[in-house]
Amino acid sequence: MKFRRTNVTIRIGPAFGPLTIEPNLQKNERRHQLDHLAKQIMQRVAVLFPPENRGPYRNLTGEAV
Repeated sequence: MKFRRTNVTIRIGPAFGPLTIEPNLQKNERRHQLDHLAKQIMQRVAVLFPPENRGPYRNLTGEAV
């Protein structure tokens, strides 16, 4: 069996953070903040992909906030 070499591109985006959650939040507010942080992370990762590979984030341009 012969294996083919595949080209791999690694993109590293700008650093961001720190990501923090206030420790004394109520359950619903904590969940809201976690969801907000997760969305920020997903947007920052998505801009590293070509628009056609971004799924629901395909309309982002430049660096996500």
